[in-house]
Amino acid sequence: MLAIKLDHDLSNADMRIIHDHIFEFENEYVSALSSEGVGFRLTFEESSDAPGVQLADNMASIVFGAAKRTVKAFRSQRPWSSEGKWSSRLWSKLFFGIGPDRFKLVVPLQDQALLFAVAEMYQDDFPEESRNASCIDELYLKWLRFVCGEQLDLVASYDSRATESLMAR
Repeated sequence: MLAIKLDHDLSNADMRIIHDHIFEFENEYVSALSSEGVGFRLTFEESSDAPGVQLADNMASIVFGAAKRTVKAFRSQRPWSSEGKWSSRLWSKLFFGIGPDRFKLVVPLQDQALLFAVAEMYQDDFPEESRNASCIDELYLKWLRFVCGEQLDLVASYDSRATESLMAR
């Protein structure tokens, strides 16, 4: 949504959102989006009746699957296996193909940092001989500092007292 808003200079009220039916979450979506001024333009449709919804759902599944396989390869200590390299390469191409500024990764911060590090390390112009454990460790720490800082900035924008409390610990 953010990418569409930025690309077309739209406000929340200008957005019309069509979402796949997920009955367990519909009320939550309506409530959350209504508070942002888009709830009245939110409709739910069966993906089989809405090709755009089906396409978005399929794309989200592909991206999530690539991210999940990449994290799994690193957690299982198999990032340099052929499957680990393949999933990392795919993740990097999807991440940079879609655009880092168009992602909102809803995963733990350590996984966000890992996914950013892997995406950077598997760019086409990154030297293949440098793709190793010490390189990923260095990139991971860089991205962990970034994502933690981003989250702290987000908290600060909502509640400055909570941020001060976190900083004092």
